Amino acid sequence: VLAIGLPLVLLFAWAFELTPEGLKRESEVDRSHSMTGQTGRRLDRIIIVVLALALGYFALDKFVLRAPGEGAGDDRATATTDSSEASPEAVAPPTLPADASVAVMPLRNLGQSGERDGFALGMHDGLLTALAQIDALRVVSRSSVLRIADEDLSTAEVAELLQVATVLEGGIQRAGDQLRVSLQLVDPLTESYLWAQTFDRQLTTSNLFDIQNEIARAVTVALEESLTASDEQRLSRLPTEDLEALESYFIGRALVDQRTEAAIIEARDAFRQAHERDPDFAQALAGEAQAILLLRQGASTYGSIPGAEAVALAAPLLERAVTLAPDDAEVLAVQGLLLSGMGQLEASLELLRRSLDINPANGSAYAWLYNSLQGVGDLEAATALVRVMLERDPTSRVVLSNAADILTRQQAAGPGEVEAIQERLMRLDRAWGLQSRSSTQRIEGDVLESIRDALLALEVDDGMTQVRDNLAAQLIPFGLIDEARLMAATLPESAIATAIGDAPRALALAQAEFEANPSDQDTVIRLAYALALAQQWDEALRLAQVIWEATGRVPTAWPPGTLVEVAWMARHRERTQVYETFVQAAGEAIEARRAENTLADTFEMGQARYAALQGDPEGAAQFLGRAID
Repeated sequence: VLAIGLPLVLLFAWAFELTPEGLKRESEVDRSHSMTGQTGRRLDRIIIVVLALALGYFALDKFVLRAPGEGAGDDRATATTDSSEASPEAVAPPTLPADASVAVMPLRNLGQSGERDGFALGMHDGLLTALAQIDALRVVSRSSVLRIADEDLSTAEVAELLQVATVLEGGIQRAGDQLRVSLQLVDPLTESYLWAQTFDRQLTTSNLFDIQNEIARAVTVALEESLTASDEQRLSRLPTEDLEALESYFIGRALVDQRTEAAIIEARDAFRQAHERDPDFAQALAGEAQAILLLRQGASTYGSIPGAEAVALAAPLLERAVTLAPDDAEVLAVQGLLLSGMGQLEASLELLRRSLDINPANGSAYAWLYNSLQGVGDLEAATALVRVMLERDPTSRVVLSNAADILTRQQAAGPGEVEAIQERLMRLDRAWGLQSRSSTQRIEGDVLESIRDALLALEVDDGMTQVRDNLAAQLIPFGLIDEARLMAATLPESAIATAIGDAPRALALAQAEFEANPSDQDTVIRLAYALALAQQWDEALRLAQVIWEATGRVPTAWPPGTLVEVAWMARHRERTQVYETFVQAAGEAIEARRAENTLADTFEMGQARYAALQGDPEGAAQFLGRAID
């Protein structure tokens, strides 16, 4: 329309002129009476006035209305940090790493309106594992991408949250015995494709793994990296040739990720079906063993199978899996979990490290390794590991919470590092963020703020059992026993009775708990404490030695104060050999914790008891003062 109208406008402007008497042909207007010059001067004056007003407003805003020291940079900073008011144009581009890193997003099922089913999740698991086993790439763990997969985030937001340089996304479609997989490797900063391809194949297990391996190779090349001989060897392995067994395995993996008792029971059945169809399917055997171990009784597990029974059920499955695939990352990881549950922590550490060397994107293996390092008291290695976990599993609430905790306890955090971790955790889950703040405040001795944030966390989610138990333990020293009982979720009544010094009740309750579950190590420990409180020294010493053997005789796996208490009892009962064992262990544990710069009032109390045991009352008083601080 503009193009058609332009010639008409030009014609009228050239041929006619507006005069006081109206519109006239330009040739009929006397030049001496023309208004063109007067109109031009009026326009000049209007432009000058408008410019003067604009400059005046700019000067007023710049030098009068703005606070001293405030500048345009502050406006930009506000625009980038206040996400509720910023326009998309004002937000600065995300800061992303420059390494060969990739987040593999779950595959959409293109045949079912974009939903993800067990098969699509299994394909995603296999693809992520294939990429993670390439030494040159850094791949974010599966658990982290699954946590944000259903959020409405742009590719740039995903990359910033997971701190990766690229994002691999796409979909999968099945039609009869045909399979289509479409994938794109995206540069988040430009939203451009670094690589894209669609694979149309007949649906067989061989084709599935061929597709995964082709994608892994293509992504590696797109990121300007190369495959090693060991990479090629790992990619060439085919875990099963039975398509139905593979589908059952995929379903099991999707279910076990849900981490609920009902889902893990279903997963166990799915894994069993998979290895019943293919008895040589090592990963399915390991999958069932993992499901059984996750169904054990315990604070960090999800079922009710007694510990000894779970080990007895899982061990033969893993023995068969290790025989079939001794170097498979999943098999090694679950074997490490089994040995950890059996108290063989050093062997567990070796297996979990081997597993992560092969597949460094297994978030569960990192968590199990972290627990084993804590179990042997190697807090320095656990602190180093938690920084790796923050890279590999950046949206894990457990990882973020553990990181804030151990960096505080080991006094290893940089300026503002713990606060930044907790801020990230608050964005992901406010209840977990408050719980983390409560925990670090408790470590630093700010007891009232710790209790306050724990209560705020429970206002958001009153089902957080660990928060409830920790809060109950904090209320007991204030004499708020009834309140502690109301608050406690899983804290046994025997532990409360022991904490308040009610020896007869503590012993009766602990003995009943032990009779009901004699294989649970926590129950044995509570009984030992109750026996000590009741001054039944010989029986308490016997149980302490049982626990000492069960934990591999590793001094750093014990709180130093507990070792000192056992040494006190042994000396009191003139058990010289037991005394020498535990007093030496206490000294080693204290030296190890002292070298690691541990921040904990319980550690200072342990040092105080040890100094008193060594006949150093002045030293004991000094450590007691530090504990109070």
